[in-house]
Amino acid sequence: MGKVDWRPFDFAGVDHYWDARTQDRYVAMLRPFFDSGKPVVVTGTGSRAYRGAHNSGTLGFGAVDYRSQFLHGIPVIGRFVRPRLKGAYIRDEGEQARHLTTVLGLLDGAGVDGVFLDTFVEPIATFSEDPRHDLDMSALSLVKSYTDRHGSVYPDMTWDLKESFQAVANDFSK
Repeated sequence: MGKVDWRPFDFAGVDHYWDARTQDRYVAMLRPFFDSGKPVVVTGTGSRAYRGAHNSGTLGFGAVDYRSQFLHGIPVIGRFVRPRLKGAYIRDEGEQARHLTTVLGLLDGAGVDGVFLDTFVEPIATFSEDPRHDLDMSALSLVKSYTDRHGSVYPDMTWDLKESFQAVANDFSK
């Protein structure tokens, strides 16, 4: 791939996720963007809420059984198929929160001009007390979505804050 001509752009932007494959060179990988002479904005970064998600080498992709999710969306048939995860995962909101604050610290130290977290809410990835059906573990979101109740912090919304929401809020308040 050739060098990008950043002159027509207001900033250099890149989705930049930190995981097992990139952690040793995560900041160094931004060097070409800083060399552009433009402000550098990370346009997407995040972590999933299950133990070891960022150590998988896949950015946590592949946790959802997409076949079950697809079948659930088909009229009539969908009533008999509940979306589920592939395999056994352990919910770990604390790990997600620590990962995000580590990444924000690395990016701040590197001198990036802005960061967009991926993402606030993923309504299709709903929370369940049953870990086999807790699609929220696979979500990059800062809040967990519900299908059967409203949140405790914002009772008119069908989501609640995860630990990562408060961790990111604390990080940005510094």
